[in-house]
Amino acid sequence: PKVSVTFDPTCYLSLPLPVKKERQVEVFLVYLDPLKPPTQFKVTAPKNGSMGDLCIALGKLANVPGESLVVTDVYNHRFHKIYTSDDQLSHILDRDDIFVYETDNTDSNNVTVPVYLREKKNCSSYAPSNLFGQPLLCSLPQSCTSSQLYDHLLQRMARYVSRPAEEDDWWKPPPKSPDSGQGDDCSMEQGEGSSGGSSEESPTSETEPGKASTAAETPDDDMLSEEEEVVGPLKMFSLHLVNSYGNAQIEPISEQEEEAITLNSKNYLSLDWHPRAKQKFFNEKAAEDFSQDDSWHGKTTPKKQVIKLSECLKLYTSQEKLGADDAWYCPNCQKHQQATKKFDLWSLPEVLVIHLKRFSYNR
Repeated sequence: PKVSVTFDPTCYLSLPLPVKKERQVEVFLVYLDPLKPPTQFKVTAPKNGSMGDLCIALGKLANVPGESLVVTDVYNHRFHKIYTSDDQLSHILDRDDIFVYETDNTDSNNVTVPVYLREKKNCSSYAPSNLFGQPLLCSLPQSCTSSQLYDHLLQRMARYVSRPAEEDDWWKPPPKSPDSGQGDDCSMEQGEGSSGGSSEESPTSETEPGKASTAAETPDDDMLSEEEEVVGPLKMFSLHLVNSYGNAQIEPISEQEEEAITLNSKNYLSLDWHPRAKQKFFNEKAAEDFSQDDSWHGKTTPKKQVIKLSECLKLYTSQEKLGADDAWYCPNCQKHQQATKKFDLWSLPEVLVIHLKRFSYNR
């Protein structure tokens, strides 16, 4: 190898401080296997690395392919951000809820689509549906029928969603009593919906689920049964293409079983649950269950309080591999090549002035 040696006189010695170059990121891993609950990990990744580095480190911990993982930031039952593998790890803050989804990238006919869960709330004109639960990142076929898409989604939620029996008339409303007071309850729910919810992204955002769900359950059931005039066995949820916030419908997906459906990676899908189906077949406790990996209980390395001058000198004189942006020009082959760099102290003065580099810079 070509070696270039130069001597540079200096007025003082600038020594770097040995700083921690790794960080720990707390994540939930959502497996491709629908029967495995999400698992909480504490992943050690390069401090100045990318989301791809996080996925590789998590893949080794969880024994899954790192290239099949997608990092997301989940907030208020929706995806606040879906990261690419090139996004910097510094975008993740300590307070963020990071969910990493395992996807199926082995089939070229599949497309990864964000999926939101919504509950129909027809009684309130302000919020026709409420987001609930954790969103999904599903690997779905690009082209399929409506019934195939429905079955794919049910299979993805098999851990916490049970299928109704053929003889189960779950869609039929419960018998009404003469003094049920439906009108008062409905007006009360409408008032709660318009005052109790907070809107983060849009004036048409949903109200926070759970604040008025108990009081609103029966009136919504009654309203849906009156408006829809249910005749036969309905699907537990209807499908819509929605915006990235999940609060505005773009296009309904046909419920005709043999209707051809085409999806792409830019689509956001919503499952609009019938209130009675959600109450009877959606197990919220099972949906919220998760496990913890051994890495989550690992002890965090305490911060080093004292730094010795000898450690700074050792780091200064250690061999450094230059990056692609700092390639060295070789005069023999006349090309830029990746090289290594090493400083050595040749001679010292009687009085040595040492400057400590307290700051760092990354391009």
